[in-house]
Amino acid sequence: MGLPCTFDLAAAIPFVLSDIDVRNDQLVTGALGAINFNPSMQMPRRADNGNLAPAGWFGYSSTGRPAYVDDTARDEMRIGGPSALRVANAAFRVNTGTEYEFVVLAKLASGTGSIQLDAYEISADLATGKRAVGGATDRETEIHAVSNIVSVLSATALSTSYAVYSGDYVPSSSAKWASLNIHTVSETDDVHVEWAIVREKSTRGAPSGTNVGDTSADDISTTIEGAGQLTENLAAGDGVTYRSVARGVAAGSATDGQAISFSPTWDNVPTVRFMAGGLAYNASLTGDQTLDFSALGLSGSGFTARLKMKELASTTQRTDTTVSTPSSPSGLDHSINKSQTDEAYDDKYTFQFDVTVTNFSTTEPGLLTVGLYTNDGSGWVLRDSVMYAGSLGETSSTRLNQTRTVTVDGLGLNDDFGINIESGSGSLNFDSVKYETATTPTTESATPSGASAVDFLVLGG
Repeated sequence: MGLPCTFDLAAAIPFVLSDIDVRNDQLVTGALGAINFNPSMQMPRRADNGNLAPAGWFGYSSTGRPAYVDDTARDEMRIGGPSALRVANAAFRVNTGTEYEFVVLAKLASGTGSIQLDAYEISADLATGKRAVGGATDRETEIHAVSNIVSVLSATALSTSYAVYSGDYVPSSSAKWASLNIHTVSETDDVHVEWAIVREKSTRGAPSGTNVGDTSADDISTTIEGAGQLTENLAAGDGVTYRSVARGVAAGSATDGQAISFSPTWDNVPTVRFMAGGLAYNASLTGDQTLDFSALGLSGSGFTARLKMKELASTTQRTDTTVSTPSSPSGLDHSINKSQTDEAYDDKYTFQFDVTVTNFSTTEPGLLTVGLYTNDGSGWVLRDSVMYAGSLGETSSTRLNQTRTVTVDGLGLNDDFGINIESGSGSLNFDSVKYETATTPTTESATPSGASAVDFLVLGG
């Protein structure tokens, strides 16, 4: 569940984790809602100097690069001493109005020394091939040079025993991407980091006690991290390919024309799948009949159920391919103009597109979320979103001829379809939008008085 905006994570750690080992890295980072990449340090990579180092952690220092304290255990990152003085974690997309907390479990190997935490920001998209935001000199190639620095925790003395160090990060108004940066103050400081977490602390302006955390996976009781909750932007391995993990499941039932409201709302537009219920035959219809179940106006807030039976009609396949890059009207990456005056007879439009996901490295699959939009002249409306994950062994992974169908009522001549990268790094090609037009068939409600409601599932994707 989400934590209230007044919750102090650093102060509560001894109580939250009183019955577990705070050095059980994956359990802790899951329990505390980490949104950053590889907070437990347990996924490895090769730094540009050949060191085995935590994936998603990059150095910018003339004295070295990040490394593991023990290349066999691979669970503690070394900063300073023989390693880098400064490291930047893989960047995360900054959400407008959200406040974050940086929390690090660290110690000094010996002697005295200090640690400093900063948020390094950029106000544009990450450049191709860049994974983190950090210093402009002596940096690994994956680092995008910083444009603004926000101090999160000024230089603070370290103990030789593991302790928690934290601070709040309030993004600047123009921030688009940010990285947690960890600094040692002297190159003689030998700092060991067990885990380092970025979490969403609150939505600024929300009343005290408001649940502002990740609630989209509340119905999932067990997770890969065993903490009872999934954070978003997770992928599961399928051989060398990775596939997105659903952000939760909800169930309900509806009758024809009923307005369904989601509570809580979904941050990303989910998918609705209708199941059993309603009539299977209507004597007032002639000829062959078919069911037409759709979630009209689907958004993160809800939809209107259209649950009809209809006579089969002769249809004409339409394919629109006139692409504008960037979109026209402006605002998205690509758009296609609708060529027909008639709307789709069943209000269904199938988008076809190609997706290329830029991976963190050949051992670190990237993630990219695509948004699907329509515009009836009143502005772009998000109708669906889908996350794609890269594959192992590739610097980028391409998925050709991907299709997603949206249900929208009332689209006419010269209205528009659009696609856009919502988060992640990569590229899109917009191929086409297909739909069918027909003489409007005779329809009847599939849920008249006396008939059962139709069950549905809501799937976060």
